[in-house]
Amino acid sequence: MLWASACRGADGWREPGALAATQAAVIHRLHDAFHKAMLSERHTGTLAKYDQELQNLNMRDYRQAVLDTVERERRLLTLMNLLAKPAP
Repeated sequence: MLWASACRGADGWREPGALAATQAAVIHRLHDAFHKAMLSERHTGTLAKYDQELQNLNMRDYRQAVLDTVERERRLLTLMNLLAKPAP
């Protein structure tokens, strides 16, 4: 099967990295399993150990967080003169 950057389920929401032919019911089941694991005592304990916060973002918010991170890192790399220059 080919990987797709996103898969549209029957209800219209998208899941990044899902197989292109994945049925919506399977995506929902995977989402529920990951959500349950994310809230587990083991996971939250590990986050606390490394002073990290739990972040449960929907697709729109996740996309925006990635775009913000890329832009922030691009500015930092430019400031430090570490960003590769385009070839002439």
